[in-house]
Amino acid sequence: LWYLHNVEALKITSLDVPKSAWDAVKLNCKYDLEGETLYGVKWYKDQSEFFRCLADGTVQEFPLKDIKIYHTGSSQTGSCFFELTALTSKSGGEYMCEVSLDRPTFQTVTKTAHLQIIEPSKISNDELSKTPESTPCSTNNAPTESLEKYDPKNVTKADMKWRTPWHQKEGHHYSTLRSFYSEDNQTNLLKLLQTPIDLSPSAIKKWWAKKQEYKEIVLQSYLPERNQILGNELAAAHFIVHRGGAVKFYTQDKWIKANENQEYKLPRFYEEDKILQAIDCSNMNLYYEGLLNLRDLKKVEWLSFNGVEQFDDWCLDRISNLFSHSLIYLDIRNCPNYTERGLGALYKMENLKILCIDDLLMTTSFEMTCLMLQEVNPHLDIQIGE
Repeated sequence: LWYLHNVEALKITSLDVPKSAWDAVKLNCKYDLEGETLYGVKWYKDQSEFFRCLADGTVQEFPLKDIKIYHTGSSQTGSCFFELTALTSKSGGEYMCEVSLDRPTFQTVTKTAHLQIIEPSKISNDELSKTPESTPCSTNNAPTESLEKYDPKNVTKADMKWRTPWHQKEGHHYSTLRSFYSEDNQTNLLKLLQTPIDLSPSAIKKWWAKKQEYKEIVLQSYLPERNQILGNELAAAHFIVHRGGAVKFYTQDKWIKANENQEYKLPRFYEEDKILQAIDCSNMNLYYEGLLNLRDLKKVEWLSFNGVEQFDDWCLDRISNLFSHSLIYLDIRNCPNYTERGLGALYKMENLKILCIDDLLMTTSFEMTCLMLQEVNPHLDIQIGE
């Protein structure tokens, strides 16, 4: 564990978040790796992740209510920036940037700034012409880009270009008409034209498996209407039990699970006293996209993904954010697709007491990551095997 005691090399040099905004605003997080390897940069609003820059230069969006990211969001060496548009009064709040190094250290640094949204009706003409003050979190004293009032004379060719192609966003629900268009239509067409026709049984089986997987991912998409009717707790319970899992509430001593006829008893409307305590996803056909249905749960203490084949590093990262405030027991045995890279994200779970894994000695780096977790959280008991 020699690198745990090294002087921290990673640092955030500048967090460009203006104190106030009213129309559109650009946010930028600049960092210095000091020669280390980047794992990723994440943006949070009020503790909920909504934007991510990956080490290979790509970006990912996790849409939140009242947050609309303009398509110019991008990743460059040493920075992760994007533009927020269509701001509302609820778009303000605490914005946090989290920068993480790759293995073996997985060192993480964060910096937070507050953004206030000002109603246009309360802004004077003089204020519109001023450049917003630089954020107090900025270390280079450079002012952020000004928010100028729209002027037709300043419209450029870039502003007049056609909108970007339609693409599906995680957390959004689309009507059945979306079946006629998907974001990878052009890619699939080119691949079809360039690939020799293969009608062998193995090729047909592989094609059918891909179709079924895509269908299941769509069916597991987050439905806002379900949460509006049932509330977050009951909506998550229905999602899990309907797919073969089991749940337990604080006010009950028994687990709720569907019988052999897929019948189960759960309230069909919101009930305030229904708070989930435990969720068992063992052997479920659960995908990364489906985990979004477990967001905003208050007091989940027990969680099992035993035997979930699709469970990987990305899933570990997501649950480490969703349940960082409450989870005590986590079972990830018989999940072949996660590595020490995802396991390192569990440092965020400060209350975690029991972690069940298959083997501590899978690799040297995996063993080292487990030891690091126990050093960060001395109360953590890592249990191996059955």
